[in-house]
Amino acid sequence: MREPEEDTERLKNLSWDLGFQRTKIITNSGVTNPDGNVGVLNLGPVPFSEVGDIPATGYVEDARSFGKLINKSIADWYNYRTRTHNIESKKNVYIVRTTSGRFMKMRILNYYCHKPEADCRTAMCGRDEAACLTIEYAFSSDGKRFPPPPADGMSARAAVPDHEP
Repeated sequence: MREPEEDTERLKNLSWDLGFQRTKIITNSGVTNPDGNVGVLNLGPVPFSEVGDIPATGYVEDARSFGKLINKSIADWYNYRTRTHNIESKKNVYIVRTTSGRFMKMRILNYYCHKPEADCRTAMCGRDEAACLTIEYAFSSDGKRFPPPPADGMSARAAVPDHEP
């Protein structure tokens, strides 16, 4: 798998919002793609269902730090457990301004493919179990507010496997 830092010309030519590589998340903006307009706002560990209003400002674009691409708003989305060498989501809620100008709220729920995150708190989860992010998300239809949660309390969720298209 190529490092994003080595593939910036390809990234500038694609219509995309977020790029995932294991724990790294970049956006189609800033130094990654100066023509991109994706931005991320970190709201912290707030209840997902209570995020309704969409802030007008505060969105962070990609920058370069020590030669690496980084979006400082979402770069520290996880805790690294030194005893087990596992990744645990901080479960922060992020608002993403997409390429098309829409807004999405999202929260990373789990880093592991076939195991609940709780199983990886006390025992090491192997590399083959890692990098399948489960993300809870919702899109705004009007650009001002997110819809209220469904009556069943479940929002949309997607698993994002770590592989190159």
